[in-house]
Amino acid sequence: MSKQRAFFLDKWEIFQKEHPERFVRKGGSSNRKSTPKIYDCSTCGLKEKCRHPHIKRSGEGKKKILFVGMCPGAIEDRRGKFFVGESGKLIRRTCNLLDIDFDIDCVKTNIISCYPGKDSKGKDKKPTKNQIKCCYDNLEKDIQEVQPNLIICLGTPAIERVLQTDSMKFNAGMVHGKVFPYHKYNCWVGCSYHPSFFLHRQNSDKYPDDKNIFTYDIANILNYLGEPLPQPLTSEGNECITDVDEAVS
Repeated sequence: MSKQRAFFLDKWEIFQKEHPERFVRKGGSSNRKSTPKIYDCSTCGLKEKCRHPHIKRSGEGKKKILFVGMCPGAIEDRRGKFFVGESGKLIRRTCNLLDIDFDIDCVKTNIISCYPGKDSKGKDKKPTKNQIKCCYDNLEKDIQEVQPNLIICLGTPAIERVLQTDSMKFNAGMVHGKVFPYHKYNCWVGCSYHPSFFLHRQNSDKYPDDKNIFTYDIANILNYLGEPLPQPLTSEGNECITDVDEAVS
């Protein structure tokens, strides 16, 4: 009797494995609505791992210029201030050449206000997309309170975050030195590489013009300071063409 029962169970288990679709429970987890993920400090987790969480923006901003970088580095985390490391020094030197005081004329902030830490090789980590989402409201608050006339984005993550280019991929290599009118914040938005991009290859003979490129980018962007924004396009006085052939002709 026990042998027959064992034989039957073996066959039953084989049948279950060969036809799993017949044994899906109705109303199980596959039919449940997933809980939407919350993106804020409670789900980010960086504040518990760094020395100075939630580093605040700094600078007097007398000329209403807002620099937006990526995230604090190890030096910034130790001192609790943005742009006090080598990247900050490069920006200060560049601004001085252009008669801009980085600390008095500008405000400095990042798309991430906490230090992401180091990787297995001992290098500063870049923030993940989820961490950038978690810090979204912090940057929005900075922009709304500063009300800049000009935002200068340093690096691809800052460009994508400020201009919100989810539908099309922008990177610093494509748009560095370019400036866009951005009516969401009622200001101009200029784009450049992050200073660390140049610092990482400063000892290479392959890129002798790096410092000139960064200076040119910032100089071109600053030319828009004080210029009025163009009016946004509206349906009034304009004709909307939806036919491709007509638009081409």
